[in-house]
Amino acid sequence: MAASNAKRLRSGGACSPRRRCANGCVAWCLSAPDLAISKYAAGLDKDAPFNRALARSQLVDENDLLRLAKSTPFRSPGDLQRVSARIRADFRAVRREIGYRRQDPSEDAERGQDDGPPP
Repeated sequence: MAASNAKRLRSGGACSPRRRCANGCVAWCLSAPDLAISKYAAGLDKDAPFNRALARSQLVDENDLLRLAKSTPFRSPGDLQRVSARIRADFRAVRREIGYRRQDPSEDAERGQDDGPPP
């Protein structure tokens, strides 16, 4: 992924919201936060690792996702609570992972990530 595309994804913007294919079809691309919310809303077990990876890679922000969830029209108020709980749980798990990794600085140095604890 090009650096400019990664920067746009991190800011919540779509890389290419509309692209015309060679055969005339139009492809619509979701922003990373929109995609995450749709996967959280679907609630499929197979999407859990994907959402956790989005959080780990910092392509989405917890507070942005929680705000987006509040503005999403769910079928019931329980859906918003369920989605919000999953978002919080994923980011809490990622913070624990990062904290755990940071306890052993040699692992970070091996990966070239010796930049101190997370903010």
